[in-house]
Amino acid sequence: MRLSDQQLETIRSLVARMVPAESQYELILFGSRLNDRARGGDVDLYLETTGLDAAARTSLQHRLRPALEEALDLPADLVIQDRQAPHSLVSRIARKEGRSLLQAKPFSDQASK
Repeated sequence: MRLSDQQLETIRSLVARMVPAESQYELILFGSRLNDRARGGDVDLYLETTGLDAAARTSLQHRLRPALEEALDLPADLVIQDRQAPHSLVSRIARKEGRSLLQAKPFSDQASK
């Protein structure tokens, strides 16, 4: 993985502070930053949530992505997905190939993995 322990802690801390406390969520890192032989690239993050409506997810997206980019001094892509909604191709790839970084109030149903 091409992120330092400090960068990972920064990501976890920002997400934990910015996602509303009532939401269940899982944060997954996917993409080129998982490949130790790759160079460059942005930080691809997938955040699967419950308890947030579309407006709350959009608001979170607009606040969290820039905060991550500023704190990491790296470009970041952030996909926020409602756990109950149909999953996009990016969502399926992130779930299949990514690495879980943080989970709050773990989902009781792990069937969508």
